[in-house]
Order: sequence, then C-alpha cells, then structure tokens
Amino acid sequence: AEEYNLICSDINNDSYCDYQVVTERAAAGANTSYATFLYDPKIKRFKYSELFSGANVVYESDKNRISTFLKGSVLEYFFEYINLKEASDEIEFSEQIHQLGDSITYKKLVNNQVIKLKKTVTDASGNFHHLLERN
Repeated sequence: AEEYNLICSDINNDSYCDYQVVTERAAAGANTSYATFLYDPKIKRFKYSELFSGANVVYESDKNRISTFLKGSVLEYFFEYINLKEASDEIEFSEQIHQLGDSITYKKLVNNQVIKLKKTVTDASGNFHHLLERN
C-alpha cells in the first residue's frame, strides 16, 4: 500500500488551501500525474478539478494559464498550455506542442477545434516558446 502525504498548497492562487494527490509516476520519474482538489469557499468543500489535474501541472497566475508536460520517449515531449479567460476558470484557448527530436508541431485550439497548425524545426536550444501566444 502506498502512503500519501497531503500538503496544503494554493494551487490556483485564490488564497485558499488546495490539495493534489499523485495518481501516477512514469518515465523514470519525469511524468508525475495528479488529481487536484480545489477548495470552493461557496460550499466550504474541496471539489475535483479536471483543469488542474494531469501530468506535471503548473499554474502561471500572471498569464492565467495552466501548463502540463509529458515525456514520451528519449526525444519526444508533449506540452499543453490551457489559457483561461481573464479573471475566470473558463478556457479561452489551448495550445498543444509535440516535440519529436528537432521537429515541432504547434496546434491552437478553441472549443477543442484546431484553428491554427504549424510545423517547424527547432533551433539548437530546442526553444519553442516563441510559438506561444501568451509568453
């Protein structure tokens, strides 16, 4: 049986204690997936958040953006940036990046529909952040 140490952390930057539970560790520790429970002060309970759950989840409050990362293989990576509407937890658009070696595929999605697709080759540093609309 695996033990879990729950640590209070303000995951969504709303000044309330939230919790993440590790649901999976894979890729030699590179991929850690979480189930996230955010405190809802209106009902005074924790609620599961699909938006803040996933692999290697990070919330960037200055951009109101949730990012996730998955390592697929030695030279394969998956990134997703979920850009939220201003002062909201509703999705404005998301950006998906698949990096395989020096090849990068960028997709912008609105309502789960691809509205922009770009394939490119990365520079020597592997930097793709110039492709993101919210840098």
